[in-house]
Amino acid sequence: MNNKTYLYLFLDISSIIIPFISGFHKKINLHKKFPFIFIANLIVMLPFIIWDYIFVGAKLWGFNEKYITGIKILNLPIEEYLFFICIPFACVFTHLALWKVLKISKLTSNIHLLPLLLILMASIFFIFQSKIYTKLVGFVTLISSLFTLFLYRTNIIKFAKEFAISYLILLFPFLIVNGTLTGSFTAEPIVWYNENAILGIRVLTIPIEDFLYAFSLIILNIALVDFLIKLKNH
Repeated sequence: MNNKTYLYLFLDISSIIIPFISGFHKKINLHKKFPFIFIANLIVMLPFIIWDYIFVGAKLWGFNEKYITGIKILNLPIEEYLFFICIPFACVFTHLALWKVLKISKLTSNIHLLPLLLILMASIFFIFQSKIYTKLVGFVTLISSLFTLFLYRTNIIKFAKEFAISYLILLFPFLIVNGTLTGSFTAEPIVWYNENAILGIRVLTIPIEDFLYAFSLIILNIALVDFLIKLKNH
């Protein structure tokens, strides 16, 4: 009896389908930004895929064959490649919709930089931990923040405030998607972690490190999309 399901593929597709279709709605009208989003996706995906390949090879994490199609490229399931396209797409779309369409800046004038400062403090703390995934996540988060600071060196305060709000809002779907990937809602996790590589602190079943991992993935995609759009307009 075949108990295989394609839950990881379902998560990828369900994450992108509504934002993609909604982008063509005349009140949102973000479909012209789609090429910039996909270009940023591909640029950011490369280092993350290399990271994945190394960590899977070292058995620091891996994938449950029950929940994937079995199609692999360089020993990584096709769903993992789609993850780095579908999830960032949905995140960038949400960010653009919030700030370019809904213009929530009028409602958030009192929002300060505390969320980002806490993330940076956490990244520095993680760097000095002995666990390899913890240490690397902290380092990547710090580098991602410095890269964004370089891109927005003349307008970093405005971007930081906008991103902080977007990140906090995106934590809700993050808990659902990553919770599903790590076993919060399934009998077994889709993605498993070597406990020797992480601190062992979890929210639901999500390793605390993944909150910084998500931060780096999202901020790099949003920053690059915004940069590419401004580059074209100049």
